[in-house]
Amino acid sequence: MSPPTGRWMAALGAAVSICSSSLAGQSRELSLRVTRAVAVLDSAHTERGIDSLRALLAQWPPEGAIELRVRANVHLGAASLSLGLRDSALTRFSEAVGLDPFATPDPEVFSPDVVAAFREARGSTPSVGVRVAADTVINPVGEAYLVAVAVGLPGDVIVRLASTDGTAPAPGPFQLRVDSVSSLVLPLRAPDSLPLGSGDYRVTAGMPGTAAKTATALLRITPQPVDSAPHDPPPDLAQFRPETRPGALATGSAIGGLLVGLAAVALPSLVSNSDVSGGGMDLRAISIGSSIVIAGIAGVFVGRRPVPVAENIEYNRLLRTSWEERVRRTAAENAHRRRWAPLRIQLLPE
Repeated sequence: MSPPTGRWMAALGAAVSICSSSLAGQSRELSLRVTRAVAVLDSAHTERGIDSLRALLAQWPPEGAIELRVRANVHLGAASLSLGLRDSALTRFSEAVGLDPFATPDPEVFSPDVVAAFREARGSTPSVGVRVAADTVINPVGEAYLVAVAVGLPGDVIVRLASTDGTAPAPGPFQLRVDSVSSLVLPLRAPDSLPLGSGDYRVTAGMPGTAAKTATALLRITPQPVDSAPHDPPPDLAQFRPETRPGALATGSAIGGLLVGLAAVALPSLVSNSDVSGGGMDLRAISIGSSIVIAGIAGVFVGRRPVPVAENIEYNRLLRTSWEERVRRTAAENAHRRRWAPLRIQLLPE
């Protein structure tokens, strides 16, 4: 399959934009219709308002906002209760709890009878829900993540946190008893006590043995950047001490060279016949002898062997190892800071 072209991607982006705009427009339309129906109820046209809400809920689109649907059911249940239709009211309240266990009628808006009837419906409706912060930053060293849990029918709730791909270790499961609404402090550490790694995770809350649908929340965990400690620069060369010193003068080489040089000059003179040679000293012998003498004298200095200085060698070794140890400590500290960096936790749409 060939990769998508720029025109294809542009068309896809336009389609997504149109779809998002359509959903937003639909949500505004639903909100307006619920508001109008509630206004009709408040104007004492109760039956007409009930008919409007029933028709609206019967045609509710699958992608319609849950909070608007809950609002419509609560107002429809309250209106039904005002007409003496208690069973119908409890059915609407139960549907609202099933959609959102956190839902509850505002006591400043609804009568005590409505609040009591809603509480009765809640207590017999098996449902569970979870709520978390939409976007927060948690320090895994001393802080934990707060998860709110709500139920209709009271009971035990099992809360789990797991990576979406099932590979990253995660804490839990956790069990808590919930009568209505409770909270759970969720540690952001794996079973090995290390902070959770970056990735997508899912919080689930279920009530085993009931008809309650498992509630979920999709999270994205991202470690935040941290300030790292700078590494020490290596020691300056000027800090190091010389590890050798010149050895003793090679006097033996000088004396040997001097004697050989003198011999090179004297022997030709002793064995030569002055009458035959004209009585002059052989210049070649003098030149050779002089070269040997000079070489012997130079050997006094050139032939000096360097002597190791143990104190300086140890000093330089400690200088290098001290720097290397500081570098290792800094690297370990930076790795620890990055591993225990604050975690940003974002709620993602399912």
